[in-house]
Amino acid sequence: MRSLTVRDALGGPWASHWLVWVSLYPPTTLLVLLRETVTPFPEWWWPLLSATVQHLVVGVVIALGAALGRRRHAVLPLAVAGSIWGVAAIVRGVIGGAVAGSVAGVDPEYVFRIITWLVASTLWVPVFVYTLAQFDRRRLLLGSLDAARRELDSARDMTAESADDVQRRLRESVRQTLQPVLDDLQGSLSNSRESLSRRRLEELSAQLSRVHDEVAAVVDAAGNGSGSGSGSGERTDSGERASVRRAFDVRPGRPALTALLVTVATITLIVPDAWRVFGHLAAIEVVVATVVAGLFLGVGPAIALRTGHRVSVFPGQAVTVVSLVFALGAMTQIMLASGIDPITWHGLVIAPLIAVSLILASVVFALASALFRINEEAGQLISETRATIEALTAENDEVREREGRRLAILMHGPIQGRLAACVMALNFHTTAAPDPADEDRVPAMLDSILAHLTDVSADLVALASLDDRAATPEQG
Repeated sequence: MRSLTVRDALGGPWASHWLVWVSLYPPTTLLVLLRETVTPFPEWWWPLLSATVQHLVVGVVIALGAALGRRRHAVLPLAVAGSIWGVAAIVRGVIGGAVAGSVAGVDPEYVFRIITWLVASTLWVPVFVYTLAQFDRRRLLLGSLDAARRELDSARDMTAESADDVQRRLRESVRQTLQPVLDDLQGSLSNSRESLSRRRLEELSAQLSRVHDEVAAVVDAAGNGSGSGSGSGERTDSGERASVRRAFDVRPGRPALTALLVTVATITLIVPDAWRVFGHLAAIEVVVATVVAGLFLGVGPAIALRTGHRVSVFPGQAVTVVSLVFALGAMTQIMLASGIDPITWHGLVIAPLIAVSLILASVVFALASALFRINEEAGQLISETRATIEALTAENDEVREREGRRLAILMHGPIQGRLAACVMALNFHTTAAPDPADEDRVPAMLDSILAHLTDVSADLVALASLDDRAATPEQG
């Protein structure tokens, strides 16, 4: 299966998906609240209103930009996607500065706001979009893998069926197809014996011809093995998705790199505003708390990887969750009791934002570093499973085609011969010039046709129950 490229992930539907927009509302709101902590707004709710307005406008900008871009590109080029996110960051900075300047009467600081939002957008948005795209692909791959395994089990069951079983099943299918038609024709002939006009004989001849043609079609179908395949020549993705919980079961990969990225992203997001609002001591405290939390995030998954056989019974993300709990505890202790920044309430304000950042970053970066490899392995496994299914299907089709030809040889014998004789007798009587003497021969002809049809029915029953090998004519 085709891999999900970086452009597919960043320029696809997830580039402007509502879930990305909703997920980023909590951390961006907390960042705005931190930024406006000392801004003298007349009411406490003005920072919250500013954050909400910023987020709503940013959502509109991204949606409109993506819609315009997709008029020319089904998948947005990376430059277009990056430009949309950059414009959104600029708009967010302008709105925040305008609200602060017009309502609180302070310096809007447009440059600072725009630069910090551009940096945060560059570090967070691409990784967030890429992770969600790969996560959605994992759900699809798991669903396709389940469907492929079901098909493989079915193909193996069919392969386990012997040639004798196939032959008997084909014969029973032929009998069940033709027997009702023959019974109906026999009933028509029996009911018409007392009122047989020339027109009625023509109708019976046409009906018998249709029976003969249907038998011929069944014979040809059996000889060609049609209808016996599994229809698996062309396969597409099943479209079903695995559960979110199952898709989250990802073993941690490259924990050191993941912890480093989480630490850098969190520090870059929070330190500028912490320094601007509370001073350099608060910024140092944020750095220390974040680094210690990052160590916990890296050590736990690293131990899990080294002792993977002992923790494999747990979902992969359970290790990340446990490590995150310890990381959050250590971060909170440092922010509230380390004394680096002697003003405790500064830590109370900053700690929630650090916690949200660590939670989002640890999940997003951990998944981003593992999902590409895992999805590639799943795609390869699906391809191998499909190849096995195709090989088994070809083997099954070959058996059915061979057994269908053997059945056709049997059907071309007395069954079709008797039906052809019946058709010829009725056609001769209905197309010949009227002769009164022919009328006396009609009952005998009908008796002969009914006898032939009875023999055909008996042949079908015998065909279905006949020993497979004994029924095959000798080929010489």
